[in-house]
Amino acid sequence: MSGSRTVAVLGPIPHDHITTHRGETFEKYGCVIYTVAALSTLLGPDDRVCPIVHVRRMDEDTIKDILAPFPNVDVTGIRSTSDRGDLVELSYVDQNKRIERQTGFMTPILPEDVEFALDADAFVCVPIADYQVSQATLAFIRQHSNGLILLDAHGPTISLTRGGARVHRLWIDRDSWLPNVDVLKMNVEKTSCSWFPSQGDNDERAIGEPLPTSELRRFAEHCLRHGVQAVCVTLDEQGCVVYFRDFHRRDAGARRRQGACRRSCGHHRMWRLLRRRHGIRIPGVPRLRDGVPVWKCGWAHNGARSPNCGSTSP
Repeated sequence: MSGSRTVAVLGPIPHDHITTHRGETFEKYGCVIYTVAALSTLLGPDDRVCPIVHVRRMDEDTIKDILAPFPNVDVTGIRSTSDRGDLVELSYVDQNKRIERQTGFMTPILPEDVEFALDADAFVCVPIADYQVSQATLAFIRQHSNGLILLDAHGPTISLTRGGARVHRLWIDRDSWLPNVDVLKMNVEKTSCSWFPSQGDNDERAIGEPLPTSELRRFAEHCLRHGVQAVCVTLDEQGCVVYFRDFHRRDAGARRRQGACRRSCGHHRMWRLLRRRHGIRIPGVPRLRDGVPVWKCGWAHNGARSPNCGSTSP
């Protein structure tokens, strides 16, 4: 890709209140803010990163101040006109298990919110709940833009109860989303919400159960037949698998990078595989340090954990 590039990032910037399993508490902003900061670093000074998100008025200036050191970030799409943003409480039971509750709710991202960025080379959609980036918005992008659309299935597989608890949901309307998605990414836990027993299968226990690795190919083939160009499934410490239109499968391997976060260690392998595959090049990821895109890797230099570990980032 030559010339300047534009990448739009759709999703929330939640104000997270986190309680660790040791009883420590802290607050921070998550999700889109990490993706945007990392893309800004990976892209050049003449490129443009456009976060598209609704936030509370009291958070807007702080969020823009956080992104101010990144000169190629266009904050036009950070809006507080509705004065509504995500507030999420994360209470860790142990290092990997947490209870999630949401008390604030971002206004959904609608077609009119993305009109200013329709010239983007890619739209990276990282919702963390089912109401944030709708089918109608993806369909509008598909109709009016030539940009590549990446969707993290974390969004459509998470819903909220009446009390605000964040719970998994079955992605029953999956097939109506797929024609408007080029790259579908999810972890193996989300596949259990996205692939269902065949009609006539009386084993109701299979609904929502973890998807066996042997079933991943069938799931991927189904998605690819419905218009998706690539399906990426991260497998925790086992790496990830990526499936393409010709049903070719590549394994990322099981070797873990020292100091990697278990929850996100497959992401850097996923992006490296996409980068190598002809025709599936994500704008802004032609050059990666050791093949690792910073915004999806759970490690940092000097043994420190990346700040996206433990947040509501997909």
